[in-house]
Amino acid sequence: MTRPGHPVFPARHERLFELIRQRNMARDVQSRLILGQHRTLSEMQERQAFLADAVRSLTIRHDQSPIT
Repeated sequence: MTRPGHPVFPARHERLFELIRQRNMARDVQSRLILGQHRTLSEMQERQAFLADAVRSLTIRHDQSPIT
């Protein structure tokens, strides 16, 4: 017994193929989430560095000596 349109694969393998597709979609979603987390983390680090530079520049006088 074969699947219509796919005579090479037996119909009983349809469930296996569906599980493989679901697994692959889950992996894709997981990798997108991980990528998004890394992107968010690097954006936060960039903002922190920018703010640290801004604070540093505000606390240094024109003669480059720190304000005390």
